[in-house]
Amino acid sequence: MSYDTVKNDKGSAFFNFQVNKEIDFYSFKNLGNYYNMPLHQYNNISHVNIESHDILPKNSYNNVPFVNGEKVDFELDAKPFLYHTFFLSFDVKNEHDTQNLQTIQSPLWIEKISILKNGNEIASFDSHYQWMKNLEKYNPTNSLYYEDTLNVDSTNINNSLNIAPNTSKNLMIELFFSLRKSNILSLLPKNLTLRVKFRKNVINGGVPTDTDVIVSNLKLVCKYLEVQPNTINNIYGYPKIDTYYNKPLFYNRILNNLTNGTETYVDLDIKHNISMLKIYLTDTNSTNANLINFYNIRDFYINNSSGINILNGKKLTDVEHKQNLFDIYDPVNKYYFYRKKNNIYIIDFTAHNDVSDSSNYVSCESFKSGIHRLYFTPTQTVATSVTINIIAYIPSLVTVKKDGDYVETFN
Repeated sequence: MSYDTVKNDKGSAFFNFQVNKEIDFYSFKNLGNYYNMPLHQYNNISHVNIESHDILPKNSYNNVPFVNGEKVDFELDAKPFLYHTFFLSFDVKNEHDTQNLQTIQSPLWIEKISILKNGNEIASFDSHYQWMKNLEKYNPTNSLYYEDTLNVDSTNINNSLNIAPNTSKNLMIELFFSLRKSNILSLLPKNLTLRVKFRKNVINGGVPTDTDVIVSNLKLVCKYLEVQPNTINNIYGYPKIDTYYNKPLFYNRILNNLTNGTETYVDLDIKHNISMLKIYLTDTNSTNANLINFYNIRDFYINNSSGINILNGKKLTDVEHKQNLFDIYDPVNKYYFYRKKNNIYIIDFTAHNDVSDSSNYVSCESFKSGIHRLYFTPTQTVATSVTINIIAYIPSLVTVKKDGDYVETFN
């Protein structure tokens, strides 16, 4: 077939072929040199190094921190790298001579972490948030990692492994807060301190007490992304750097009791734009194993101040909630955790997947006008006080200025 014939035949197979993404090339310049690379490779390859640095506590601490709930401070250092991930690393020893040590899950050993600026708290992140974020990636294919780093039973995400008498184990608990994967140059913020507050009483059963839980070699392990010198100069060319972040705010409401099958409500005076809600019910002042024992509810929905159901006029049943989890988390492994750890209820107001660990967002629901009301129906009767715990993710802005000022704002 001649070229002229093909050129004039718009229906020819010559003009109807699938684009092969493997032969799409991307041209780019790096440090004065030009490169061509297949586009699919360029989009899936990181071009920066990871640097790891250990920060030791700036204050002394007791080697039995779970007796009184010790606070340990780490002064965040200034390096020519971007913040990436943070881990609390330490050795824990069962000092008892004869009995196994049984504890709550290790992320719950941390009651709260806080960011301090010149000694003043500017942000805090609670215990259940740290526990959820650490366990979200748990699945059957990586369960041994959780045994090794968090001491979580590979066959049951609700249980911790025992630590034998006079035996030590090293733990690495990831810390989740606004600097994580924020792409903030760590040279910029000045006088930032990360404070870790340990929980009182982490024993889950058995003979050993908190005085038998010995902590040593405590450090903050920081992982940074490498930055080219010309990029650092470019960053310093701006008066400030802004980055979006979905900030978790923590609310709780107390009910005197629950009655099986009787619709109940609590007022949500959360005057913000919200990208996601995570809701779970616990015993008030729950401790030890009860920290992750959550009550089951069904048929939940939210009315705005005008009495209009903002969930498309529906009550979310158990089946619909599971479908929502699939829509939010597929194919991410977090879906496995939220299906296995029942009774954490997620309401997503975003246009794509889970943004709770992301630096951007697409959409949200405004809770600014009036008081919203959360309705639900308990599936059991509880005669004692129950707390409705709510994690609300608020689209926020982290701003760092050249003078070292650091601010988190949200609306």
